[in-house]
Amino acid sequence: MKDALGHGSNPRGGTAAHATGVDQVGKNFHTATPAEFLAARGQSAHPEMFTPHQPGDFARHTLLMDPTGKIGSAVSPEGDIQSVFNNSGVKGAGGAAIEAAKAAGGKTLDCFDPVLPGIYK
Repeated sequence: MKDALGHGSNPRGGTAAHATGVDQVGKNFHTATPAEFLAARGQSAHPEMFTPHQPGDFARHTLLMDPTGKIGSAVSPEGDIQSVFNNSGVKGAGGAAIEAAKAAGGKTLDCFDPVLPGIYK
């Protein structure tokens, strides 16, 4: 994501080497139920990176997934983008989930070092 001055990185994943794969995944996002979303997010190779949630925690969120169920994001009623995941195997494809979340009203995204801030700028 870019800041107010336009600084930041490509949310679709960076280098041209990944462009072909990234462009072929992460399209046509649809809304999901909390149970569907959590089941898909739970397939992550790094589940420890996510805040533990129960389906009821997402009752008022907009939950987005691509048709494969391997890429997704959540948007809180306040516009906070949360639980971005990419289980597609295509590096950088999670950027499509961020773009879908922004289109659904997402305004902010919190993340922690060491890698994610550079990706999400």
